[in-house]
Parts: sequence; C-alpha cells; structure tokens
Amino acid sequence: MKLKYLILILLFIPVKFSYSGEMSVYHYGFVENTETYLFGDNVRVRKDHVIQDGNITDVLNAGDKVTITGKTDKVMLVDGYKEYWYKISYKKNDKNCEGYAWGGLFSIGFSVKGDKLFLAGIKKYSPDKGFTAECRLVEKGKIISSVSFAPHYLPDGVNEGFYGYSISTELLGGLGLEGIENTFRIFCNYEACGYPRGNVWIGYGKDKLYFIGKDTSISEAGVFHVEEKYIFPADKKAGKDSVILINESYDFDETAGDYKLTEKKETEFIWKDNKLSPAK
Repeated sequence: MKLKYLILILLFIPVKFSYSGEMSVYHYGFVENTETYLFGDNVRVRKDHVIQDGNITDVLNAGDKVTITGKTDKVMLVDGYKEYWYKISYKKNDKNCEGYAWGGLFSIGFSVKGDKLFLAGIKKYSPDKGFTAECRLVEKGKIISSVSFAPHYLPDGVNEGFYGYSISTELLGGLGLEGIENTFRIFCNYEACGYPRGNVWIGYGKDKLYFIGKDTSISEAGVFHVEEKYIFPADKKAGKDSVILINESYDFDETAGDYKLTEKKETEFIWKDNKLSPAK
C-alpha cells in the first residue's frame, strides 16, 4: 500500500522541464523568453493586444522566427480555440522589432532540417470533436505541405478551448519506411494520473507530409497502466514495410506492490502508398 501512495504522490509532483532547443516552447502553455516559429501565415503584428484599425505595425510570414517576451491577460477565441495574446520580438531587415500577436498563430512544437521547418500548431476546437491540430512543412516563408492530426488531450470542463498539454518534438529519420525521408515525432504529455499521452508520427518525403499514426498511453497510479508503442522497420523487430503496434495492459498487484502485465496485443500494419493499412 505504501508503494501505491508513493506512486500517486510522485505523479502529482510537478516535473522540472529542461527548456532547451526545439523542444521548449510549449509546456502547458507558451513559455516566455523562448523562441518559436509562426504557424500562421500573414500574421499581423500589432501595437497592442487589441484588434482595431490603425494598430497593425507589421505582417509576418509562416516560418518567421519570433521570441515570446511576455504574456498578456487578454484571451481571444478563434474557431473554438482559446489562446492569450503575447508580446513578441523579432528581427526584420536587420532591425530589432517588437509588437503583439495572438498565440494561436505560434507553433507549439517544431523541428528544423536545413531550410525546411516542421511546424505543429492548433487549428480549432469543438466540444464534440475536440482539438484539431496540423503539421505544416514550411520553406522560405511558404507552406508547401500540411496534414491534420488529433493531438492527445482530456477535456476537463473548466479550461475548455485551451489546449494545455506539454509538447516536445524531434526528427527521427525515415524509420525504414519506403518513400519517407524523415519522421516528425510530436509527443503530447500531461504529467498527472488519468490523462492520455503519447506520440503523433508525421512522415516526410518529396516535399510532402503524411500522417503515419498515433499511439496513446494512460496510467492511473496504483490501479492500471496501458501503453501503446509502434515498432518500425528501422527498429529491426519488424519486417520491410511492416509496422507493429504493441498494446500492453498492466494492473496494479497490491500483494507484489508492482504492476503486472495482464494483456499484450500486437497488430501488424503494412506501409503502402504512404499510409498504414492493416496487414492481411
């Protein structure tokens, strides 16, 4: 029993997050004094956090880099999605500039490969369908490809419309998938019991993005743990063009004071025509 309560306490202790590089900008909300890239295009920078005639100072492109220097108390709702207005700074034509922009136009996660930017952002929210997000491939200020995905989240009935998870991203190569040059991994996390978390996998090949898949894990301290994990050809545990989704379920054994595997299921998929299909 002591172990059960220790696990419960640990899961509710805030975890220190190392803000470095491209994994830092969104940690239960945008982090001040971090850099990100604009997810929106033709983003209007304003003198203050009010939409009115005469207060636009600049227009920026998708993929322009900005530094989030401050968070206002002003919230705006667009397509059901709520975000704050932020003060930003940026460079343009070798000049230091600043102004205000709505946070819904910022990337919540990004990775950089040469001139190409892989950007993740929230598009909209509805109570019945939840959040809709999008990955965008941007090069030299132009959006050249995009693909939608559903990020992990759990509605709480209190902060409806605010996203509020923690996001980290990285590029992981082609993972052995035919036609995929790089894979953009988006990890959506919430460090508390009962909240689903996991990865969204986006593939890139020949200047086009493809949705590969989504895995989900969830835990309730001292009760159960369910975990999904993809095995890709590059892991050398799956055959060519074969992708395996492993789903493991654990129940907490109070006698042993540990979690016990109660069920394991493997589902095989085939990567063909730039999508996963169930293996026959």
